[in-house]
Parts: sequence; structure tokens; C-alpha cells
Amino acid sequence: MLKSSVADFKGDDGMNGAESLLETLGHNGIEVCFANPGTSEMHFVAALDRQPHVRGVLGLFEGVVTGAADGYSRMLDKPAATLLHLGPGAANGLSSLHNALRARVSMVNIIGDHAGYHRSLDAPLTSDIEGALRPFSNWVRTSPSANSIAKDAADAIGYSLSGQISSLILPADTAWNSADEYTQPPNAIAPTPVSANPAEIEAAAVRLRASGPRTAILLGGRALRSSQLEVAVQIAEATGATLLAETFAARTERGAGRPMVTKIPYPVEPSVELLQNFDSLIFVDAKPPVAFAFFAYPDKPSVLTAPDTTFFTLSPIGADSLQALEDLHQAVGAGPTDRRLAEAARSSRERSSLRAELAPAPVPSGTITAAKLAAWLSGAIPENAIVLDESITTGRDFYAQTAGSQPHDYLGGTGGSIGWALPVGWGCDLESRPEGRRSRIRRFGNVQPAVTVDLRAGAARHRRAHLRQSEISDSAQ
Repeated sequence: MLKSSVADFKGDDGMNGAESLLETLGHNGIEVCFANPGTSEMHFVAALDRQPHVRGVLGLFEGVVTGAADGYSRMLDKPAATLLHLGPGAANGLSSLHNALRARVSMVNIIGDHAGYHRSLDAPLTSDIEGALRPFSNWVRTSPSANSIAKDAADAIGYSLSGQISSLILPADTAWNSADEYTQPPNAIAPTPVSANPAEIEAAAVRLRASGPRTAILLGGRALRSSQLEVAVQIAEATGATLLAETFAARTERGAGRPMVTKIPYPVEPSVELLQNFDSLIFVDAKPPVAFAFFAYPDKPSVLTAPDTTFFTLSPIGADSLQALEDLHQAVGAGPTDRRLAEAARSSRERSSLRAELAPAPVPSGTITAAKLAAWLSGAIPENAIVLDESITTGRDFYAQTAGSQPHDYLGGTGGSIGWALPVGWGCDLESRPEGRRSRIRRFGNVQPAVTVDLRAGAARHRRAHLRQSEISDSAQ
């Protein structure tokens, strides 16, 4: 994939708004735009075709477009762009966008709109785009002129970098008018990150030293990457604490040789049973599992933790979770050691290892059952694979059974909207294609694959275009 430098972006007095927008996207590291455009976005499409820094990828349905951008960002922790056609087109992408919002990925949506003077005519596709996007975005803005779109785009990118959804509305006349005041692309500036509270870190360390085995460290978001998990497992080994993962984690790096993390179960009863073992929970880029049952049920609790559980927010969502864990590790080691801490560490060593060993289940035979499917899968995952798990009832054993599989990335459903695994997998595929290093395993339940089945046509088209481009490059050489 072509890499660009600041020197590549000089600005051009003859640019229109769409061209300055594309140049700003490329200047700030956006390399892919998943698109399902219409008439109002044609100037953006023309600009996309003329510049080399942002690759356009066509999707035949908007839910595929937003889902692919979700998968791309989950794997790279950087934003992709999408291009959507007016309010109804954006509405078609909201199901996947809902999941992406819950996954806390970085994404910049560009939504076309009618020209400003045309909106008052109430043409058939006129709608309240800002109102439709706000529940599914962290940041929404309409850019009023060709001279404002570059700055608005930089703001959208900057806001997205910490794992946020930005939605920028591009009126047609903003795209086609001359950006006569534009000189060069502005830099995206990320908001000042949320900081961990030193007092909260010290309080968590005190609790771990005093009552490690009755304490769980709940990890979510980007805290489930290998770097954070390596620090977390050292804390657990030293104190006897338990490592937990959010039920609906976007991406977990796991498998043989990596730290093991227990996922909070989906059903209410086993979740309550698990969480009653802990007097304290330490949150690292995770939401408290209170009112966390997926649905309300008669005579079942929505609050899954015990009433007297103490919570410590070590790393607020969006903060530097690796730094917070390192600070906690130091605080645990720097505090006074006593017999209870030594006993907790010894107990941690005596119990099963906190690091997974390669131990796939024996290949099953006979009648297919959910348990046998899970056992088979544990040996079927190739090294460095990306596993997308959209199963629900049938797949409840899959996560536990694959702990000893080859090292892999495990992507889960985050928002509950079905049909996400195919488009998210496509975005993962584009992320990994330059190296050709990833295998993907998708697991489904119910009718979920049919929801975004048109993805296959778009993916095949993109694959053919990619092969043709490779042939052209080879011929040129």
C-alpha cells in the first residue's frame, strides 16, 4: 500500500472541496475508503479516483461498508473512512455502525447530502442526517462550505483516533465549489486523552495486596491486546487476582503462549455465579458489568455483580491502558509485602498456569453436537488466524475450548446487531492482504450470514480488481 509523507501534500489553489477533503484524509493517514456512493457524492468519487493516497473500495450495501471499516479498524487500531449516500444510505449502514460504536473503533464516515440551496425544496431523499447519525456516532458535523471541509475533516479524524466514530456530512455544493482559500491540508489533532487517577491506582494496589484472590481485573477494549495482557498476567501471578474479559469484546489476542482471560458469560446465571467470587473489580478500559444482562428477564437480575462489590476504575475508557497497568504493577510491587501477598502469589503458581499452552482437544467423531463442534474448532484454528464469532447459543463453548489453540485474534459481537461477521471479516481481509498472513474463520448462528450476503459480490469484485492491478504493476516492471 502506498505510503505518503507531508511533502506529498502541497495544496492546490484550483482544488474543489472534495479534492481538499481527500487530500486531508490522505495527509492524516487515512488509507482506505469503503464506499457506496450516489449522485450527491460524485465529486468525491472523482477526487478519490484522481489521487493515489486513499484507496477506494466499493461495497454493494452500506451495512457492508460500515462493517468492513469496523473490521479494518479493529485490526489496525486506526481509522478507515466510509462514503455513504445521503440519509437513507447512511440508515442502511446503521446496524453495522452500531456494532462499531460498541466496539470503540476509529472510523470517519463521509455522508453526502443535497446542496445547501436544494434542501429547502424537500426532494425525496431529504432527511435529518445529523439527527439520524447522532445515536451512532461520537462526533457529528455538517461542513457548510468548500473552504471549511478540510478543517472539518481534520477535526473528524483527530476525534476518531482514540476509538471514536466521527460522521462528517458533505453537502454536494461543499464538494463541487472551489476551495479558493485552501493552501495545504491541516493536521488532525487527537483530543487530550483521559488520564488514569493516581489515587485510584494506589487504592487498587492496596486492595490487591490485601485481598488478591477475591479481586478480579476486568479488561476490555484495547486492554485485551498482548502488551496489556502481559502486564496484567504479571499482576495476577503476584497477587492471585483473576483476569476477566468483557462479554462482548471487540478483539482479544489469545491462544498458545498468551495470557488466559476468562470471559464473563453471556447467560445471566453463570455470570452471577462467576462474579459472586469477587469482592472487588478493577476496570481497565472496560465498563462495569452492572445492568449488563443482554436483556431483561422476569425474576432475573440485570445487575450481575454482588450488591457490596467495590469498583476501581484503573484506566477509564479511552485512557492509556498499558500505562495504567504498568503503574499498577509498580504500585503492587512497591507497597509493603506481607504474608497474605506471598500466600496469594504462591497460590497463583500452584493453580493452573495463567498462560495458555498449545492443547487442542482430540478430534471428535460421531453425531455432531455443539460440544463436538467446539472441540473440533480448537484444533482447526491455524496460527495467527483471525476468528470472528457470531454464534450465540451454539457457540457458548467455543471461547473456552479455543484457549489452547494456536495464537489467534478473536473478534466478538459488540452491539448485538446480526450479520456483522462477513463484512467485518472483509475489512480484516483488506488489512492483512498486503502481507498475505491471515486466515479467517467465521462462525455463525441463526440467519446471520444472509443479512449481508451481498458482501460476496463486492468482495469478489474487489479481489478481481486487486489481481488486475497486480498484473498491471507486474507488466510495468
